[in-house]
Amino acid sequence: MARWGLRWWERQRHGSGHLTGWAAALAAPAVAAALRAVHADPARPWTVEELGATGGLSRAAFTRHFTALAGEPPLGCLTGQYRRQAS
Repeated sequence: MARWGLRWWERQRHGSGHLTGWAAALAAPAVAAALRAVHADPARPWTVEELGATGGLSRAAFTRHFTALAGEPPLGCLTGQYRRQAS
């Protein structure tokens, strides 16, 4: 399992030395804070404004930052999280 994790992490770097995708999102303090908050209280009906505030960003700044790093907007991520919980 650890070997798989290391290979996945390395693929996220795309050979450039820079993280991309979810690895980059998890390494970004503002996004990581929001993801920790969602995982700590998954039943809460989070808004993008609240998620941005957990990382010290405005709603718009958080959305831009999250989307650039994760490859999907935060609302799409939340919707997926809620769907997984419901099933």
